[in-house]
Amino acid sequence: MPETDVLNSTPTDPLNPDYGWQKKRPVTHLVGKANVGPSYTREITDVGHQFLLSWGTTLDSQKAESDILRLKRYYEQYRDGFFTLIDQEGATKREFVGRFVTPVEPIPIGHNRWAAQNVLFEEVPDAPMRTGHYPSDWTNDSIWRFTMNDFGEVQPAVDDPASWHFEGSDGGPSYYQLVSTETDAYAQLTYLGWGCQVYGVIGPGLGIAEILLDGDSQGTVDQYNVTEDFTGVLLMTITDVPLGLHTLRMRVTGTKNGASSGYGCIFYALKVMR
Repeated sequence: MPETDVLNSTPTDPLNPDYGWQKKRPVTHLVGKANVGPSYTREITDVGHQFLLSWGTTLDSQKAESDILRLKRYYEQYRDGFFTLIDQEGATKREFVGRFVTPVEPIPIGHNRWAAQNVLFEEVPDAPMRTGHYPSDWTNDSIWRFTMNDFGEVQPAVDDPASWHFEGSDGGPSYYQLVSTETDAYAQLTYLGWGCQVYGVIGPGLGIAEILLDGDSQGTVDQYNVTEDFTGVLLMTITDVPLGLHTLRMRVTGTKNGASSGYGCIFYALKVMR
């Protein structure tokens, strides 16, 4: 997206909202436990982040009329499109592509002192990021997608259940993994987010797998290593992917490192940029 489509592009920009606004993933599903215990919530999908923003709510943060009118122009210009909002809070900037879904209403609160309150900004799935501004804080802005979730459900789909077996891992963030030695067998996991990191298992008897995203090959990863590591090793990072629904596939190539004693490949976990 062009630079002109960026809201509050620097920490000192007068269009930075007052901090303290909430950020949330809006869509959850309430599930009641059987027999005993309280109900619990389970996230079933994520249509993007929502931000409830305000400007000029304190004496120090009150705005000039020109600033509030500029915000209003953003709302009017991008009601049918989107722009980039930069989260300037904290040490790491994060960019969100979306639009205001509630009007910006200028509120006069004194002589050339204005405010705008409770403006809802919603991230738009499938909107492209500006080149070179992909979210990069994998520690704070991503989530794990494991082979089995907390509800005992196996997450990846496979081409043929007979080609894969499910087994326990020796540790790491995921305690289960899918294993196959069949050439062209594949396991895949659909996720909602930007890009992802592929984590795997390495060892002396493992082969080479091809990684595909939405059907496009991202290259191969060699799971051979002299010593085994079943705690989750980063195999590949895929970035510059638009926010949306994506499918990551691991395919057994039937090839191996010359030093490996086998051709098997292991689907372990994904780390998804949300």
